[in-house]
Order: sequence, then structure tokens, then C-alpha cells
Amino acid sequence: MDDIGDKITKYIIDWAESYFRSRDAFHKKILSIEKINNGLIITFKDKKETILAILDLSQVKERDIKENTTLITLNNRKNVDYLHYNWPKLANISSFKIYFINPFSTLEKRWIINPHIHSKICDESTLRAGLLSMFETVEPLTKEIFTNKL
Repeated sequence: MDDIGDKITKYIIDWAESYFRSRDAFHKKILSIEKINNGLIITFKDKKETILAILDLSQVKERDIKENTTLITLNNRKNVDYLHYNWPKLANISSFKIYFINPFSTLEKRWIINPHIHSKICDESTLRAGLLSMFETVEPLTKEIFTNKL
């Protein structure tokens, strides 16, 4: 990864740590958060979850798509297209989530999807339209836009 990619990944990891800590402020289920190379390992009272910052979902490694894993990525059409194209494979993993984020958005800052759960409630014929509808709730963010914000 290049220097800009490393800076963006670090920013996303810091954003994720802050986000998960604040989300847990009331329930106090997090026991620890450990930073790893491209993400976090969060130990909850009842499970461990791996959080990975992946700027471009087309670069995700097959071994990273598994149970108790969350990917955090930039909210852009390329990443949404990856989700749509890989939907059948991703929908088979019950505790797998993807956060599409733009910390600088004036709209929502993120949208979250668990393909396994979503596949149970959505109609295959409207999947793409539904994904694009969620995508539009957060302003698009590319690596180039992110670079200008840093």
C-alpha cells in the first residue's frame, strides 16, 4: 500500500476504534480493543470480532471474509458494486458485516449491512436498487477525495 493509503487506513482504524467505543458506552460489553496491522480485534464479553479497514473491496483477501469479521470501507460505487457482485458468497456468512463510511459526509456518516440477514428480508430482484438507496444516504468517498481531506 502507498503512503496515502496507509494514512487513510490509519484514519479509518482510529475512526472505527472511536466509533465502537462510543457505541459501547452504555452496554459496557467491550473488554479490550487491540490494534493490528490493518484493523482492530475487539474482545467482547461473549465473542471476539475482527475489524478490517479495506479501502477497495476488490482487494479484500478471501481469508478475510469469515464469521465475526467486519470490513470498514469507503462509501463509493466501486465498493457497492463489489458487494452486489459477491452477494451470494457474502450472504452465506452469518456474522459478517460491512460498514461503508464517509467521516466527512454532511449526510449520514455510515451505512452498515449484514448480507446474511439482509438476504433473508430483501427480494433478489430489488437488491441492486436497495444497495444503491443505502449508498445514497452517505456522500460518496474515494481515496482521492479522502486525500484532499487529510
